[in-house]
Amino acid sequence: MARILIAGFGDIGFRLGLQLAEADHQVFGVRRHPPAESGHKNLIGVSADVSDPETLMALPDDIEYLVYILSPDSRDVAAYQRAFITGLENLRTRYGSQSIAPQCVFVSSTSVYGQRHGEWVDETSATDPSSSTAQVLVEAEQLVLGANTNNIVLRFSGIYGRSRASLLRRARSGEPVPRNPPRYTNRIHRDDCVGVLCFLLQKKIRGEILGSIYLASDDNPAPASEVADWLAKNLDLAPPAPKSEAYDQNKRCSNQRIKALGYQFLYSGYREGYSALFDDGNADDYVKGD
Repeated sequence: MARILIAGFGDIGFRLGLQLAEADHQVFGVRRHPPAESGHKNLIGVSADVSDPETLMALPDDIEYLVYILSPDSRDVAAYQRAFITGLENLRTRYGSQSIAPQCVFVSSTSVYGQRHGEWVDETSATDPSSSTAQVLVEAEQLVLGANTNNIVLRFSGIYGRSRASLLRRARSGEPVPRNPPRYTNRIHRDDCVGVLCFLLQKKIRGEILGSIYLASDDNPAPASEVADWLAKNLDLAPPAPKSEAYDQNKRCSNQRIKALGYQFLYSGYREGYSALFDDGNADDYVKGD
């Protein structure tokens, strides 16, 4: 039984915690206001704020693995600094007295890439984003990788699934989309986010040798216009009009490293993932794209 701390006990963190608890690990989920009941005896919610060192004294000792999957309070630089720099440093201080530091899986984003011309990117590609918030993520990644050679950075592309409905709202509002040149979108289903995290943690717990960076995105980067047209067709809407757009980012994300490690995606592309949501009658709880 491994002792695992999940910093960020939202939708993905909670689902990950349940899977790990069901695999007989002891899991602690950190959130300012965790749910009163976790649904499993091995999953315990702990009230704490990673940006407030005093609250971290309530966290359990002897943690072996840390999953850092926080979301900032807002999209400004100060919020990103609190979530991804201050929080990391505070947790490192909290567990600095342990004889063996917890191994960390830090959830980052494919926004760290700055490519603009539809290039393929992977774990070895340059990270030179134009946005100041993504620059904070790059700094946080460097902190994580520099702190312990066993730590992992996991970059998710645009997460979609129930409770993430921005793309559906855009489709229903008829928002125009870029068509020429194409702007590629990259995505991963929420269930695959949980699956990849659990997959990597189980391998790490078994003592397998892993890489330091993994990119998690489905098999099918696609132009935004293609996805929007598909959505419109399935929602019985008119195709969206074209728009001109200067792209801050435009890349295609390769998932070959995580697949070579043995992970099999539950949803290989947007058609499979979105169709499953429609089949379940969850069209109103749709997708957030990258």
